[in-house]
Amino acid sequence: MTIYQSYPIHRCVFRNDSTALAELLRDNTMKSRINELDHHGNSPIHLALMLDRRNCILVLLRNGCDIITRNTYNWNPLDEAVMLGDIDIVEKITLMKYRDYARGFAVSGGKLEEWNTVLPSVHLKLKIKFKSQVPMIAKICPKDTINFYKKGNFFRIDTTCAGFDTRGIPRMIKGNISIIAKFQIDGMCRILLLDHKKKAYQELYPEMPQWLINNLLKSNIDIKTLFKIFLDTSNFVIKQKKGGLLKKTKRTIQMERGKSYRADLFKAKDFKLIIRKRFNESTIGDRKSDIRTKIVNVEQSRNKTMKRNSNEIGFNDTELVSNKLMSIEKSFIIDSKSNKNSNSGSKFGKKGKSRKDESDDESDDESDDDSVISAEESMTRSSSHRGSINGEPIVRESLFQKYLDESILDYKDFDIYVSKTIYDIIYRGSDKDGVKVTEADMLYLRQMYPGYTEYLMAGFQEDYQLVNEQNKRAMTKRVSKDGKTITYEVKDDFEDTLNWDEAYAQHEKAVNTAANIEKARKEKEWEEKVARIKNFDWENSKVNEEQYFNETNAGILHMGRIMSIDEERKTFNNSIKLWMSHDNTFPINLAQMQPLIDYLSLMFFDQVNKTDEEDHFDRDEYRYGIQCIQKMIQAEKRFPLKVIIPVLTTVKAQLRFVDCNTNPNDISDQLFEIPENYKYGEIYFMNVK
Repeated sequence: MTIYQSYPIHRCVFRNDSTALAELLRDNTMKSRINELDHHGNSPIHLALMLDRRNCILVLLRNGCDIITRNTYNWNPLDEAVMLGDIDIVEKITLMKYRDYARGFAVSGGKLEEWNTVLPSVHLKLKIKFKSQVPMIAKICPKDTINFYKKGNFFRIDTTCAGFDTRGIPRMIKGNISIIAKFQIDGMCRILLLDHKKKAYQELYPEMPQWLINNLLKSNIDIKTLFKIFLDTSNFVIKQKKGGLLKKTKRTIQMERGKSYRADLFKAKDFKLIIRKRFNESTIGDRKSDIRTKIVNVEQSRNKTMKRNSNEIGFNDTELVSNKLMSIEKSFIIDSKSNKNSNSGSKFGKKGKSRKDESDDESDDESDDDSVISAEESMTRSSSHRGSINGEPIVRESLFQKYLDESILDYKDFDIYVSKTIYDIIYRGSDKDGVKVTEADMLYLRQMYPGYTEYLMAGFQEDYQLVNEQNKRAMTKRVSKDGKTITYEVKDDFEDTLNWDEAYAQHEKAVNTAANIEKARKEKEWEEKVARIKNFDWENSKVNEEQYFNETNAGILHMGRIMSIDEERKTFNNSIKLWMSHDNTFPINLAQMQPLIDYLSLMFFDQVNKTDEEDHFDRDEYRYGIQCIQKMIQAEKRFPLKVIIPVLTTVKAQLRFVDCNTNPNDISDQLFEIPENYKYGEIYFMNVK
């Protein structure tokens, strides 16, 4: 097989011959193959990034290679660039990615043109409010009013959110901001940011301001762990609720301009996220990647929507899609020893109580029986798997379980009393029943809530000085009955009286215990990493050009990295409530928003530039999942007037539409222009401080 028949662009990359690559791409026929996948599922840009062929990367970028689409290992070029760590390459790919996002939406025959056909003009006013029944959390819950205008190829969004301040307690910065996007027929786009308080404007695209570039790069530099999120909608169900004596499932929702609409209650349940984490441990050059996985069930670790009965909606390609999915997933290397007992898991929590949802501006939502979940049921229904990160044993049981809720993603979301209880247990070295804290208990905390042990250690060190001073000030002098013996005593939270030496020793022991456990964990982690690299088969893992391009060795292949891939599942058992308008009574229906939903989903799946649609299962997953949801929600004749989403155990997000207008005469063309008295200036929208 000649070079011109067997992936010539890939061969130039493999040889690190950027001069030959540039010459090859001057030919239009060859350039049309710049995004071709080889028989391992890698495009030229993916291969160049894997092998750190910097000059070849630059040539491919200059010639307009696809920097969005994933390879068959589910990594897009930006993922590989982030793990490569070259800030210049990361910046170039990031800017090109957003350029392609804009062009892909407005390209001739694209989603914008389709959207103009079904919904040429619309104005939607939406109120977003986060609520909590915990007073301290309720005070910092943000709310916003958003106006969305669409008139042909012109868009405008008005918001009261001007950014977030994360110094101390996070809070939303109030403002008066507008974003205007004007797309052209040739796919070009101009996006402007307006600050109505400052009477200033700034261009966001195509000339990106430096603060925006810095914010984009900040999230992609010095990354040690790469996250990928997949959807599992195999059990996701949306049902219309039937009314009863104690349940109110129909209501009238008031809107502005004197409008009101009748709505029915729908509930969505059993939504799951699959969070896959990639840890790069070493670079190994032109060698086959050594990938250690801790995935519970690889063949079920992607979107399982296609497992539904396809006859329900007339979708007949389910078997084909499933076969593609399984063939790709079998490429992952499974550590069977670590997965023997990985399906076990438990979830402990307090028994839920039926509560009324917090009211909106007009009325409250009624409580429902679905909100009552016993502890036993929650244990059965939970499918959260948080696994070992670096080969350490997976800890499934701990004395901390009864204080924690596995549905909470981050220890920073702990209830303040739960956090203090755990802190006190570690401080004392045992719980109130005398059960001692072990290394396994600390490992459980680290696996369930990464970073929490470091957070506790920092707290112990900070509190040490404070306790020291407080105890010194609280010491009292006591003279014994014989009038000779003098002792110094101090009051403490854990025991009625302690002398200073005992109090100091107790605190020192607690700090040293936690410190030693964490130190031992880090030493073990480092030893395992060194041993893995030392034991790596450097000679037999090297892949030369002939071996890589030999079609008899076809199969998914990743190059150049030693890495670990871990996975956890998050199950959202609390119901999402949707108040859907009655059939064909609202000015628009949800199906008319489908082109926008399509494009956002393609961005999520990294498939914006994909042209061979039948050749990638992600699109099939998406299509089938959307069809299922559309049928359940009756999208062709209803619209969600109000949505209540449980974000955390104590926090809910409420989205409520208060106005809708499709008359183009009511949407002024001046909304999409810069006011004459506005001046060009720096605007720091969404600037996290």
